[in-house]
Amino acid sequence: MRFLSIFPCLSMFMILLVSCESSPDSSPVDRIVLMEVIEDTFSWEIKELIPLETHSDNLLSTQVEVRFWNDGYLIWESQRRGDVHYFLSDGAYVGKLLEVGEGPDKVAGISHLLRPGEGLEILAGQGMHTELIRFPMPKGTPESTSLGVLGFSAEWSPTGRLAVYAGHNLPVSDHRLYLLDEEGVIVGRFLENDYSNDMMPITGVNLYAFPDRLFFHDSFDDVIYEVVGDSITPHVSFDFGRMAVPAEFWEEDLMEGFMKLNERGFADVYRMHDSESYSLFEIYVQSIKGVENHQVLLDKSSKLDKSSKLDKSSNRIKKQVLQQHESAVFYQPVGFRSDRELVFLVEMKTLKSGVGQMQLAPGLRDQLEGWADDDNPVLIVAALR
Repeated sequence: MRFLSIFPCLSMFMILLVSCESSPDSSPVDRIVLMEVIEDTFSWEIKELIPLETHSDNLLSTQVEVRFWNDGYLIWESQRRGDVHYFLSDGAYVGKLLEVGEGPDKVAGISHLLRPGEGLEILAGQGMHTELIRFPMPKGTPESTSLGVLGFSAEWSPTGRLAVYAGHNLPVSDHRLYLLDEEGVIVGRFLENDYSNDMMPITGVNLYAFPDRLFFHDSFDDVIYEVVGDSITPHVSFDFGRMAVPAEFWEEDLMEGFMKLNERGFADVYRMHDSESYSLFEIYVQSIKGVENHQVLLDKSSKLDKSSKLDKSSNRIKKQVLQQHESAVFYQPVGFRSDRELVFLVEMKTLKSGVGQMQLAPGLRDQLEGWADDDNPVLIVAALR
């Protein structure tokens, strides 16, 4: 069975594989009109530069997933479903906590690395279902639970429910999201797979886990849901305007519809980052000109009612639009470290190329001189000004 990843390695062919099922009717708290949000350049002050220590056996690209853990950072080689590395808060390399391969103390494969707690948890595919494997840290005997569904990603909710994203994957999965209890028993099913188009499973970043909240986004939907108890509730929705996939696309010949969509472009939620006062949404907008990352920053300090619309008339929201090029230092955020501090991941040569336009804390600029362009990526801790 083959699986496709939506972002950041994009292929327009993937659009052919999405069903025409819409999300349940809902009234999200906030509705963001993407193309009407005021475009601005966010004001960041770089507080720290954390180079990830480079060794011959830990060479990394930026096609990875970063997790905060034990005052340090876990780096999972997600693009190739590879190893999990551990770096201290200053970037010093500790070693591989999980290594993919054959033999003792290795794992056969990692489908997804969950947000870590005291130990590490991964999803591993086993035929037509998935296992959740727990690894006590620093040492211990792994424990596994069969989930009974084939999932591509999973995260725990604050109330102890495991949300498993199964995607558009008939006939294997009749729904796209499942909630399971701690024993692996299904307690909830959401977003039924009742489409008729020919398609294949699609994977992406669909679950956004934080210390006290869990959010979910279905690929190519315009709503982000929150997992609450044994259900999901709309949290925020997006109006993509002309970049939304038109309804008639699903009624046309697939190849003809694909060509039209390729010409007009489309938008989709890639990732969400959250702190007490802010939410940052990454919306990838793809067209024949390439891919843009619309980073939408929402100030949560004041609340709106359910009829509220977030557009150019609102001072609660703004966005910056970035393209992935050699000086795009802030293209890849990985999460809030504190309420106003966001961590970014950037290649060393990109950091050096873009450093002239950045506001750095005293002494940081001198650090760059001793770093080689082909060293491991750098974590940037930046504070909103």
